[in-house]
This record gives sequence, C-alpha cells and structure tokens, in this order.
Amino acid sequence: MPVQLIGRGNGPVYLVRPCYILWLLYAFSTGYWMAAGIVIPYLSDYTMFDEHDDAIRQQASGVTLAVFGWLAAIGFPSLGALSTTTYLEWGP
Repeated sequence: MPVQLIGRGNGPVYLVRPCYILWLLYAFSTGYWMAAGIVIPYLSDYTMFDEHDDAIRQQASGVTLAVFGWLAAIGFPSLGALSTTTYLEWGP
C-alpha cells in the first residue's frame, strides 16, 4: 500500500514504499536471467552437456529420489503418529 503524506495545500502526496520498488527490480532482473538461460542453449553451437554430465545428472537424480523417498516413507508416518500424542499438534 502506498504511504499517504499530507500535502502542502495541493492535496495528499503519495509515496511508494521502497520495498515495492526493490521487488519490481528483482522480478524484472530474474525474468531476464531466466529467459537468457532458456534461449542461450538453443542459439549456441557449443556442446554444453556431454555423456559425463548425463551420468552425473542420473546419479544426482537417483540420490534425490532416494532421499525424498525415505523422507516420505519414514518422516510422514512418524509425524502422523506423533500428531496423535500431545507432543505434536498438526493441522489447522
């Protein structure tokens, strides 16, 4: 919301809070970087990823899926069981 200051006879003067201006600058700069990250690999003739990168990505994907799988298999039921006790209150 804009901050309203009392004007000098010409009516109220509105100032925009600095956080809004900083947020807009961040949003625009992030959008430009994301667009560049999508467009540059298609416009470049340089090989950016090779077989070694694919192997690293496959290994990282496997580790990520294993971690989230174990968290889902152990963490969620544990929180559900704890919510039946007085140690944890879960929900709205």
